[in-house]
Amino acid sequence: MQKRRWYDENSELARFFELIQGMQNQDRVTVVQGILTIINKANPTLIENFIAEYRLDLYHHRWYDSDPYLWLIYNGLALGGSSLTTRVIGYLKENLFSEAE
Repeated sequence: MQKRRWYDENSELARFFELIQGMQNQDRVTVVQGILTIINKANPTLIENFIAEYRLDLYHHRWYDSDPYLWLIYNGLALGGSSLTTRVIGYLKENLFSEAE
């Protein structure tokens, strides 16, 4: 089976995104805020630069399209490069480690 999502190329990130998808909203908020902090520290203009070009999917084709913050982290990481992805995976390992086992 061919994987179509950009993050499937990184099995660790894909696994963590699946965990995030299954989280309760109140638990997810903390993780999403942490990821946004990492993105903003790594490249303060990353989100600002792409947000004008990419709009939210009004038809919610992907599970994260209906939440603006999830949309920001998924698209921010897609454009942020491998160094940013590595930092986020480190954060997720520290904060979701017991769930990922």
